[in-house]
Amino acid sequence: MKRTFLFIVLSILLPAAQILTGCMPAKQNPITNQDITAEQNDADNAVAFAAAWKAFKTEAEIKIMHNESRIAHMRVNAKKAVKTLALLYEQDIAVFEQKNDELKRMIENFENSQSDLSSFKREFNIDLHGLEEKLNELAVK
Repeated sequence: MKRTFLFIVLSILLPAAQILTGCMPAKQNPITNQDITAEQNDADNAVAFAAAWKAFKTEAEIKIMHNESRIAHMRVNAKKAVKTLALLYEQDIAVFEQKNDELKRMIENFENSQSDLSSFKREFNIDLHGLEEKLNELAVK
C-alpha cells in the first residue's frame, strides 16, 4: 500500500513539477554598459541626422525658391521675345518648372522615408545642379 501510494504521489508530482518549471519565465539579463552606450549612440546619431537634414532642407528650399524666381523672370522675358522664339522659350520654361516641382516633392517625400541622407543629398544635388545649368544656358541664349 505504501508503494502504491508513493507511486501515485510521484506520478502526480513529477509531471506537475515539470510543467511548472517549464512555465516559469527565463531570467532576464541585466542591462550592461554596452547597452547603455549603444542607446546613447543611437540617440546621438538621431540628433545629428535631424540637424544635418534640417540644414540641407533649408539650403535646398532656398535654391528651389531662387530657381522659381529665375523661371518667373524668364517667363516675363519670353513674352517680350519674337513669337517663334517665345514658343520654344515657353516649352523650356515649362520643363524647368516641372523639374523644380519634382525637386520640391523629393524634399517633402524624404521626410517620410527612411532613406540614407548622404545618398539622397548626392542624388538631389545632381538633379539641382543639372537644372541650374539648364537655367543658365537658357538665360545666356
